[in-house]
Amino acid sequence: MRPSKNPLSRTLVFQDHRRHLTFILDAARRAADPRLAMLRALKDHPPRCWPKVVIAVGKAALAMDEGLSEAMGSCAMTRCIVVPAGSPTWGESGSLLFADHPLPSHASYRAARRIEFLLATRRSRHNCPGILFLLSGGASSLLSYPCDGLSIDDARAVTEALMHAGAPIVDLNTVRKHTDALKGGRLAACAAPLDIDAYILSDVIDDRLDTIGSGPVSPDPTTFADALAVLDRFRLRDAAPKVTAILESGARGEHPDTPKPGDPVFDHVRSRIIAGNLTALSAAQDAARELGFRMIDCRPGVCGEARAVGTELAKASLAAANSGPACILLGGETTVTVRSTTGRGGRCQELALACAAGLEGSPGIAVAAFATDGVDGNTDAAGAIVTGHTVTAAQRDHGLSWQEALAANNSHALLDATGSLIRTGPTGTNVCDVAAVLIY
Repeated sequence: MRPSKNPLSRTLVFQDHRRHLTFILDAARRAADPRLAMLRALKDHPPRCWPKVVIAVGKAALAMDEGLSEAMGSCAMTRCIVVPAGSPTWGESGSLLFADHPLPSHASYRAARRIEFLLATRRSRHNCPGILFLLSGGASSLLSYPCDGLSIDDARAVTEALMHAGAPIVDLNTVRKHTDALKGGRLAACAAPLDIDAYILSDVIDDRLDTIGSGPVSPDPTTFADALAVLDRFRLRDAAPKVTAILESGARGEHPDTPKPGDPVFDHVRSRIIAGNLTALSAAQDAARELGFRMIDCRPGVCGEARAVGTELAKASLAAANSGPACILLGGETTVTVRSTTGRGGRCQELALACAAGLEGSPGIAVAAFATDGVDGNTDAAGAIVTGHTVTAAQRDHGLSWQEALAANNSHALLDATGSLIRTGPTGTNVCDVAAVLIY
C-alpha cells in the first residue's frame, strides 16, 4: 500500500482513534452535502424548464435550496420551504415554514395545507411551467395532512406507537401513505398536469422512491391491506382506533387507494436521487484508506435491532483483532424497540453501547456509530465513539451498568458520563447512519 500523505496517518496508534474516526465520519458527512449534491445534479440533469414554484421539504431542504439558488442565480420563483423546528435559517423568511419531527404536529398540518393550496392555485394558472420538488429525510413528519376522518392526534398516535415498537421505516411509511392526503403519490396527483422535477436526498437504505418522505410524488406499490398487516405484525390495531378503521374500510374498497405504478398522474413527474447512504459510505471508505487502514468489510443496507447489530459488530471486530491496521464499515439504519419511555438515547447510541459491551477488556479497537443528520433519538448527540474500555470505565468511575442502561433505553447517560458522545448539532443532511471500526 502506498504511504499516505495525510498527517493523521503518520503513526496509526490507538491513542489517536477519536481523531481518526472523526476524520472518517466528517468525510462521510461532507460527501452527502445537499448543496453540493444539488449543484452536481442540476449540472448533469437540469430540470425540463426553470419552474416558477419551488417546494422543498425535509431536514436538508434549506441546503438543497441553497444549491438550487446558486445554480439558478436570481430567477424569480415562488418558494415554500418546510424544515424541522430549530433549523438554522437564511433566505426569505416568508417562504420558510417550521414543522415538527419525528412526530407530526399542527405545524406539520399547516405546512401541508400551505403546499396543497399552492399546488391548487398554480395548477389553475397557465403561466406555471412546472414544480421543482426538493425532498429529503424527515418529510413524512414535516408534512402531515390526515385523510378525512382523521386528526393530527390520530396520525401522531399511530406514528409514535410504530416507532416505539421498532417498526422499520418501510412499514411505518406504508401506514402513513394510506392515512394521508399528500403521501403515496397523492402530492403528484394534486399537482397534475404540471411537470414535476424531483431531486431527492435519500434517507432510506435501498433508495426506494415510494419510501423516502413517504413517496409524495412516486407511485405506491403498497395497499390498504399491507398497512393493516403492519399494524397486525406489531399488534397495534388498538393504538389509534380511527386509523385502523380507515385502513379497514380502505381494504374493503370503500376509499380509493394510492396511485400505483403506471397511473397517468406520474406521466409528468421525473425523479432523481442526488445522494444517499452509499455516497457517504464510499467517502468513509476512501478516508479510511487515506489514513492507511486496510478495508476488511464495507457493508451497506444494514438494518435490524440496534443492539443486536452492535453485538454482531463487536464479534466481527474481535475476529479481526490481529489484522490491523484495518477498518470495518457499515451503512444503513437500525431500529430500537422502546422498552422504557423515560430513557434517553437513539439507535446509534444503543448500537455503540452494545458493541462496547461486546468489546469489554479488548485493547486496540475503536468503534463509532454516527447519525448523518446529527440527531440520534431523543438526545442532543449524533452517536458515540466507544472502545473496549468504555463499559469498564462507566462501572468503575460512575457506577453505571451497561446492562441496566440498555434495559432502560438509557444509553445516553452512560455514554455521556464516559465522554463517548459525538455532538455535531443538526448537520443539514440526512442519509441514514454510518458505523466504523478501527483495528490498531
